[in-house]
Amino acid sequence: MAGQLQASTFTGGIAHLFIGPNEILFNVHLILLCSASPYFTALLKKTPNTYMKVLATDPDVFAELVAWLYKGSLCPDLSPDFTLEFGLPKVLFLLKLWRTAYGFEMHELQVAALEAVERLRTHPHPHSDSNAAARKFPRKYKNGGILSAETVDFVYAHTEAGDLARELVVDVWFVHSCPEAFALQRRGFPVEFVLDLCELLIEQLPALENGKIKESDGVGDEGSGGTLVSCSDRGSEVHPDSSASASGSRRGSGAQKPQEPCRCGRGLAKCMVSISSRFGYGIE
Repeated sequence: MAGQLQASTFTGGIAHLFIGPNEILFNVHLILLCSASPYFTALLKKTPNTYMKVLATDPDVFAELVAWLYKGSLCPDLSPDFTLEFGLPKVLFLLKLWRTAYGFEMHELQVAALEAVERLRTHPHPHSDSNAAARKFPRKYKNGGILSAETVDFVYAHTEAGDLARELVVDVWFVHSCPEAFALQRRGFPVEFVLDLCELLIEQLPALENGKIKESDGVGDEGSGGTLVSCSDRGSEVHPDSSASASGSRRGSGAQKPQEPCRCGRGLAKCMVSISSRFGYGIE
């Protein structure tokens, strides 16, 4: 169990883990690692070599994972402390942590990461907008990034309807997106996500039409700073995110370079049905 250190924890050997493309070395006590991760337990039974490479994992995320192993809790700067900088970038980090924990079968860490996200969603920030939807994620981070179609696809592939992680990604897209952001990654989204997003948009449409919920200007993908398609290029093919989904997303490809960010102000809710129909989701 994470955070439960005993004398035997420090006498059972060390796992030498080389993480990320730069192979950053992490030394972790074997007993602690295996007690929290059936994945590593099974791996070490097959190959007793304690020197392992995990190149597809973010070292920063893995560092938080290791800290959680020894402490039994997430670092303080991942809690909803209003004196600290938090918002969408922290949510993205927590989702990456949740995804990494899933791969290593660390179910307790998955729960801890999602609980931290839920606290960020439900604790209003003094500098966020006054309306309830915007309080979930402070709009000061609206240019900090949107969850990529790859992340959305992964979450939906590994969760059930009504799961907290699904609610999270829908909330992020509802508050921080615009039609052009959706169009930029249109082929990568699971149909279930599009339906869930449409359902939320329909529920909130009266508030949107009355101006009670502000629209986003449009942002890049997960903090990349990339530009989006302009209104005049709404129907054009663009380059989607080239990364492959962990669960095999259905991405298209195109040749036209994205233009300047959209400033149409029409809003995702008013354009969602036409966008969904145009891109083959069959929503009427």
